[in-house]
Amino acid sequence: MKNWILVALITTIAGGFFLVADNAAANTAPNGSIAFSSNRDGGFELFWMQPDGSSQTKVPTGFGFNRDPSWSPDGTQIVFATGQDIYVVNVDGTGVTKLINDVATDGEPVWSPDGNQIAFSSLRQTGQWEVWVMDADGNNPTNLTNRVGFDAQPAWSPDGTKIAFSSFRDGDADIYIMDRDGSNVTRVTTRVGLDRNPVWSPNGDQIAFESILNGNYEIFVTNLDGSGLANLTNHASHDRDPSWSPDGTRIAFTSNRDGDFDVYMMDTDGAQVTRLTDSPGDDIEPSWSSVRQPTPVSIDILPGSDPNCVNNNGHGVIPVAILSDLHFDATQVDPSTVVMDGQAVQVVGRGNPLAHIEDVNRDSLDDMVVQIEDVDGTYEEGDTVATVSGATYDGFPFIGQDSLCIVSGQRR
Repeated sequence: MKNWILVALITTIAGGFFLVADNAAANTAPNGSIAFSSNRDGGFELFWMQPDGSSQTKVPTGFGFNRDPSWSPDGTQIVFATGQDIYVVNVDGTGVTKLINDVATDGEPVWSPDGNQIAFSSLRQTGQWEVWVMDADGNNPTNLTNRVGFDAQPAWSPDGTKIAFSSFRDGDADIYIMDRDGSNVTRVTTRVGLDRNPVWSPNGDQIAFESILNGNYEIFVTNLDGSGLANLTNHASHDRDPSWSPDGTRIAFTSNRDGDFDVYMMDTDGAQVTRLTDSPGDDIEPSWSSVRQPTPVSIDILPGSDPNCVNNNGHGVIPVAILSDLHFDATQVDPSTVVMDGQAVQVVGRGNPLAHIEDVNRDSLDDMVVQIEDVDGTYEEGDTVATVSGATYDGFPFIGQDSLCIVSGQRR
């Protein structure tokens, strides 16, 4: 649908589009999965895969042209466009349901963060593209933009209070933001070129979008007030369809830099570009599930010791270092959320968690060291691994493991 709209507006756009594995999916896709559309087997069909490109799985819908996938907040369903209609399907291909009946063309559906509504683009009522919203079951469709001109490609803010969209209302296509009821429209981008397909960062501070200038697609990022504009791809190929990872550290996108269109991933500064799909067809329109998969991190129990032997007698604390790397800032960990196999961080004073920052492994990156309560009976002789989990102040979960040995019959 994203390209149907654009072709109707710009006749110079190159046509080609975008492939993966065949078999039945599970009832729920793994956390952090990426849905996309592919024509590897002929018509465009829905697929999902792990964030590293593995486990590419077809979602059978019974239709030969499926586009614009968007995950439900709980990761169990995908809403999509086919023909001129909008449907929803379970990730295993069951429960295919048409959400709305109208003779006009509807497309580009996207689920609200609370799962109660779906925003979409439609030609109904005015005969021009407008941003609409409906209940998740297809009831109560409402025109939010309701004006003459092109308004399309909606994207919900992470808190669900605002919707970003693309509009021609001030000349060429730019990115705008409005409240979820269509009020308080503000312009974000003002540059020359066609800015379209906005997507919010998970923390709600930035918007990534694709822009067409001199016939070339690039992916940009901007702050909400239009400042900090940066070209992330800056490549001679067409780079399109940005989708932010739920932890905010990566952006999936579509590119034909290696021939046909495939799904790629990059850091949010444009570095570390990785190809995720490589099929004989075109893979397009990645949609990252907002379900937050815990980020794997490195931890160091009893920093500096080897082996990591503890006496589980219920006395004292166990120091545990949560280590930073290039993709994880341990200083942003909320120590009050950290647990090690059920044991919490010890608190002192007015309930302050016992934690501090230091560069434990001397890699010039600050780490967080927490003091875990030593609870008698948590571990038994023979236990060899301890698991530490928690979340950052922004709510992004993490998990890590380290070796452990249990010494009984003596006090530390």
